[in-house]
Amino acid sequence: MKKGKKSAKEILSIAAYMLIGGVVGVAVMVLYHRIRPAGGTLPELLLVLGMVLLAYILQIPIHEAGHLVFGLLTGYRFVSYRVFNLMWIRQDEKVRFRRMNLAGTAGQCLLGPPEWREDLPYVLYNLGGVLFNLLFAALCWALSGLCPPFAAWVLRMSALCGLYVALANGIPLRMGGIDNDGKNIRSIRRDASAKRAFWLQMTINEHTAAGVRLQDMPEEWFSLPDDEYADNPLVAFVAVERAARLVEQRRFGEAAVLQDRLRANPRLPDLFHALLENDRIFCELMSGQRRDILDGLQDKKQTAFWKAMKQNPAVLRTRYALALLDHRDKAEADGYRAAFDKAARSYPSPVETESERELMALAEEKVNES
Repeated sequence: MKKGKKSAKEILSIAAYMLIGGVVGVAVMVLYHRIRPAGGTLPELLLVLGMVLLAYILQIPIHEAGHLVFGLLTGYRFVSYRVFNLMWIRQDEKVRFRRMNLAGTAGQCLLGPPEWREDLPYVLYNLGGVLFNLLFAALCWALSGLCPPFAAWVLRMSALCGLYVALANGIPLRMGGIDNDGKNIRSIRRDASAKRAFWLQMTINEHTAAGVRLQDMPEEWFSLPDDEYADNPLVAFVAVERAARLVEQRRFGEAAVLQDRLRANPRLPDLFHALLENDRIFCELMSGQRRDILDGLQDKKQTAFWKAMKQNPAVLRTRYALALLDHRDKAEADGYRAAFDKAARSYPSPVETESERELMALAEEKVNES
C-alpha cells in the first residue's frame, strides 16, 4: 500500500467519526427546533452554529484536564499542558508559559510516568479525558432541567458536544495513523511492547522538558524491537526518536538509513512521516546532496507540513540548510534564521533549540567549505 492511501480500518474510523458527529449534530438541531419551531432568522442560526463551535472547543481543555487529574491521581508527574498553541510546562521546578503548535493536535497533556514496572498504571491516565467529557456532559444535562428553554438548549447542546468528544476518543479508533485514547488502552493491554513504548514516550518527553538531550539519554531507551514497530504509533514514536537522536549525534548516514526504513512503512502515522522526511532532507544535504532524492522529498504533502509547522525549530533548521546548501540564497537563509530566533524565544524546550542551532552551524560550516 502506497503512502497516502487509506487502509480499510482507517476508512472505517473516518466513517465512525462522521457518524458520531452526524448523530450529535442532528440531535443539537432537533433540540433547537423544539424551542424555535420556525427555525429562526439567519443571524440567529449563525449564532447557534457559533455557540456549537464554542461548546466543542470548550471540550478540549476539559478533556486534557481529565488526563492531568487522573494521571496525577495514579502517580504521574506534571510535565506540560497545552491547548492549541498555549502551553504551560514545568521547567526548573517552575511552571512557565510558552507557545507551541503541533500539526494535527488541538491539545495535549504530558506527564512523567512512575518508575517502570510490568503493572504500570495506564488506563486512568488514557481514559481521564473521556471521563471528564462525560462528567461535564452529565452535569450540563442535569442543570438544563432547572433553566428556561434557551438556556436549557445551550446546556444540552454542550452536553451533546461533550458526549461526542468522549465517544470520539473512547471508542477505539485510528485517524491519520494516530490512535485515540481508547485504541491506546486496547493496544497497551494486548501488547507488552506497546506498554513499554508508552512508558518510554512519557519518559523521553519528561527528560526533554527537563533539559536532557536525546543523545544523553540511555541508549537502551531507543532500541527497535522488530520490523513491525510502525504498526503501533506508540512503538513507532520510539523509532522516530531514535532517528532524531542519530541526527543530533551527527551520524547522518545511519540516520538516513533508519529514516528510509521507517518511511517505507505505509502504516507510519502521517505526522511521524513528515518529521522523518524533514530530517531526511537535512541528512541528504549534509551528506550526498543527490538531486533526485532532494526533489523527491519536497512534495506537496511535505510543503504543506512545513507551512503548518512554520514555527517549529527542526523545520526552520532544515529550511535554513536548504536555502544555504541547495538554493545558495543567503537572503532566504537569513529569513529562516530570523524566524528561528523569533520562534526559539517562546519555544518550550530550550534544549531542542540549542541542538538545532548546532545543526544550523554545521550547515554554515559546510557551505563555507564549498
